[in-house]
Amino acid sequence: FIREMRPGDLVVATHCTRLNVARIDGPANFDTADAAEHWAYQRTVEWLNGPDGVGRDIASDALRRRMYTQHTLVEMTDLMADAEALLD
Repeated sequence: FIREMRPGDLVVATHCTRLNVARIDGPANFDTADAAEHWAYQRTVEWLNGPDGVGRDIASDALRRRMYTQHTLVEMTDLMADAEALLD
């Protein structure tokens, strides 16, 4: 999140049964107001598929499987075309 992600990279974020695609707009910033929480480092993004995103059922099987993880961040460069398809 801090060292490897760059402005211009695409991000797929999950929220319940929805998937949201964003493009990173800027560097990682440390927000001292949130330092007591685990959201202290943040990046600005441009949401590309609207505020509601799309249903997980729209995503490819490979992308859905990759999104089911215990990790906060998951590398998915190999699934870039699948993520971009969520924008159609």
